Amino acid sequence: MRAFSLLELLIVVTLVAVMSAVLVPLGLEGNQRNAVANTKELLKQGAEAIYGVEMRNDFGFLGDVGKLPSAADLQSVGSLTRGTWTGGVAVGWRGPYAAYQGTAQKDGWGNALRFNANGTITSAGVDGVFDTADDVTRPEIAPILGGVINGRLCLEVFVPLVDGSEMALSAATAASNATAQILAPDATGAATWTASINNATIPCPFYFSAIPPGRRLVKVTGTGGVLSGLAGWATIVIPIGRPAVGKVVLGGAS
Repeated sequence: MRAFSLLELLIVVTLVAVMSAVLVPLGLEGNQRNAVANTKELLKQGAEAIYGVEMRNDFGFLGDVGKLPSAADLQSVGSLTRGTWTGGVAVGWRGPYAAYQGTAQKDGWGNALRFNANGTITSAGVDGVFDTADDVTRPEIAPILGGVINGRLCLEVFVPLVDGSEMALSAATAASNATAQILAPDATGAATWTASINNATIPCPFYFSAIPPGRRLVKVTGTGGVLSGLAGWATIVIPIGRPAVGKVVLGGAS
């Protein structure tokens, strides 16, 4: 059997070197693309775990517990209060919230994620260093501005009329003859009823400040006059850091 000549060996070595020079970078580039794609998907899952998907009537960890989570909070109840249901509204921890578990909370390059005060989650990217140009962050627009998480609610009160329409009560009438409460999580996620506050600068029958965002249950109870013995319930979505207006129609026994 004829042996390879020196020239033939040199040709083979050259071809192998050329192919390596072409294929290795392509392989590395493919790995980087996969790492970026996996990281973006992980961050998307994390954002949905925190904020839920409103069209599914899901407000995530923030809606349930009333504060931003750590990575551990999304997977374990820890010192938080487990969720309970009242009037069809859940308050408290109902996790695990994230589809990823354990070491899968690391990005495509094997680095831990950072949970930011503005409500976003960040991967340090390929260089593994935060706050550099290759960072990947979701949501892309920060949900929380100026550190303000809680929203506010102006609650209007109506009474039904015999013709099927509704009449709004004046702020003075409602405040003098009824009380209003809202069910929201406290600092541990426990369901807590909070009464409305007086705010003479806001023309609103019942006003609530600093209410954790999410789907909330409100109750108005008649205490005197024509409203005595009447009550009304409603579920209202409180936005992050912004005001909301809701209404309750009184009717039936309290």
